[in-house]
Amino acid sequence: MWWAFFYLVCERSIDPTRALVVMNAVRVEAAPENARGWVLGLLNLDRAMTAFGGFSAGVMVAGMGTVWAQSFFGAACVVTAVALFTLMPSLRRVD
Repeated sequence: MWWAFFYLVCERSIDPTRALVVMNAVRVEAAPENARGWVLGLLNLDRAMTAFGGFSAGVMVAGMGTVWAQSFFGAACVVTAVALFTLMPSLRRVD
């Protein structure tokens, strides 16, 4: 039965990658010709922020400990979500 588990793990780890590639290609194709550079920049911003988040998490864990660092990051996520919700009403509208 181990082979079924192995297949599911491999399929689930490959499938989102294919879906993201297609979604990014559609977004770039749907963007106006003069805005495609901006779209690609925004799509690649997550990679830069992931590296920064990993670095800052490592520094905070080394300085504060695991529990306090996770608590701080959780609180920062909640504060950011509330701030975006209140300060940017255009994000609340659904077209």
